[in-house]
Amino acid sequence: MTARKGRLFGVNSARPLTQSLYRVGQTGDQYAEDPKGKGISWITVELPFSMDPIYTNEMLLEFAILEMQSYRAVIYPESQHYVRHECISFPVVDYPTGTDDIVQVTHIIMARPEEVAEFWLEELRAGRVTLDRERIFPPKNSRKNQDRESTLE
Repeated sequence: MTARKGRLFGVNSARPLTQSLYRVGQTGDQYAEDPKGKGISWITVELPFSMDPIYTNEMLLEFAILEMQSYRAVIYPESQHYVRHECISFPVVDYPTGTDDIVQVTHIIMARPEEVAEFWLEELRAGRVTLDRERIFPPKNSRKNQDRESTLE
């Protein structure tokens, strides 16, 4: 497990239900491990399906950062990329704020996943990770994508 800037990330070669969206290693056959445990919340950014063919991995993370800076993200108790597509979730490890002011609490909470997203953006730019785009955007002929498209008609 690697500690970097106060966050913990590990590597897992298996493909468990709760795998990260980040592939690591020279062949991309390993996945970074998302943090688990109590005291972790997840900030989720929605990614429009139309972004898939035109946005690079770098552009997707930059979009997520901009969405968090604009407070267009949702806080969940678990990572949403484990249970659905077209989103990226970022962990917030503990968020004791010392205040009850909802505006201040929101600013504190939303700043933390932005730091995590910027870490992954740096790793992506350095060529150490890639995004698992099939987890984010299912292939057009996948069952989940066909079900999604039929509900939009």
